[in-house]
Amino acid sequence: VNSSVEELEISNCGLQKVPSEVYKYKSLIHLDLENNEIESLADSLFLCLPKLHTLKAGNNQMTYISSQIHLLHNIHEIDLVSNPLRKGMSYDYLDSIFSELRARYINLTSCGFQEFPCFIETMDSLKSLVFLHNKVDSIPKDLELESFHGVLLIDIPPGWEEGDKPAFFKKYGGKIVF
Repeated sequence: VNSSVEELEISNCGLQKVPSEVYKYKSLIHLDLENNEIESLADSLFLCLPKLHTLKAGNNQMTYISSQIHLLHNIHEIDLVSNPLRKGMSYDYLDSIFSELRARYINLTSCGFQEFPCFIETMDSLKSLVFLHNKVDSIPKDLELESFHGVLLIDIPPGWEEGDKPAFFKKYGGKIVF
């Protein structure tokens, strides 16, 4: 195994789990696992790949993310688009695991969520959250985002009136941005 590998793409391979050989690449910075059949990411991924900056795992079958994800101290980008995450995790669990991350970009588009992610309140490093095509029907009016200075993309909940929006939101082209 060449331990100096920094980028690895194993997308569109029909994988049901991450091959154990991946954990041997201690220098790995970018890992692309998109478009497979992966149901979860083993704790080993987070324990063995400390230098990982980018994790792309969209379009899989993941219903669960280990709490060990917080061990990715160098993570900048997490893309989990189109995974049925909501099936296997409570909102409190989701908020707890993501609030500990230092990621700058998170994509949770089409993951089946029905509530707005409150972890955004505590993630000082976050610069972009893409939360489109979920089933959010409301956003807490008391949501505090004073420390968030980035881009937030979510769909406008059905039936939203001007008075329903938290003060920091303004409508722009069918998406909510501030």
